[in-house]
Amino acid sequence: MSSLCRRHESHRNQQQYDVPPSVFTLRRTAQLEALYTIIRDKNTSRGDFIFYSDRIIRLLVEEGLNHLPVVAQSRRNAYCMRL
Repeated sequence: MSSLCRRHESHRNQQQYDVPPSVFTLRRTAQLEALYTIIRDKNTSRGDFIFYSDRIIRLLVEEGLNHLPVVAQSRRNAYCMRL
């Protein structure tokens, strides 16, 4: 499991939700909190909203890809074989 991700856990000061055990959440880092703050600000420009929400999406996708199984494969480059 990546350092940016953890299994979903309910905390005493948060509401409890019924979520499956397979749910993971991003760790609440200072960077992520800043991104959330910017996109939640009603005075944020449309361009900034798009930029910062895209950054959050990239973090989510990157973390999701980290959970996919990795299979080592051997591959020969067809271009090199023609030389």
